[in-house]
Amino acid sequence: MAGSVTDNFSTRETSGVIRGFDVNSGKLMWAFDPGAKDPNAIPADEHAFTFNSPNSWAPAAYDAKLDLVYLPMGVTTPDIWGGNRTPEQERYASSILALNATTGKLAWSYQTVHHDLWDMDLPAQPTLADITVDGTTVPVIYAPAKTGNIFVLDRRNGELVVPAPEKPVPQGAAKGDYVAKNSAVL
Repeated sequence: MAGSVTDNFSTRETSGVIRGFDVNSGKLMWAFDPGAKDPNAIPADEHAFTFNSPNSWAPAAYDAKLDLVYLPMGVTTPDIWGGNRTPEQERYASSILALNATTGKLAWSYQTVHHDLWDMDLPAQPTLADITVDGTTVPVIYAPAKTGNIFVLDRRNGELVVPAPEKPVPQGAAKGDYVAKNSAVL
């Protein structure tokens, strides 16, 4: 045996950039780099996407009426250490993103775990449905998380339909890291 693999340790993983292509020509139409200061910077020859940015590793969902694609996002690499993460890398980690499918621009985002140190991101495709709330039809997205929670959001604006109050969480982290003060609890 020669060699080894160290899971959840790398600090130089490839970018989690999400790209939109023209289906007829194959031309790149837009890019959304969730770890960059400007997530919609158009790639050029000298442009490099952000290392260790959150990625969307589960299938997306699409609402043709709203022209929004919903992306369940993973945690920033490494999964279990956040001491070196930038604010840009944290911004969309463990979140559900709604991007305009035509432009790649962010419509809204909702973060399910702040400063995720436990790999409790969104592992599954979101489900789109219409439900009745107080006699009104509301288009929603069900976003399951590894925490066991299912977040129910209005898919037009990302507002919670079912409350998910944030509560203080136990503190204590490895030297050089921190634990977020609050987390959503359903």
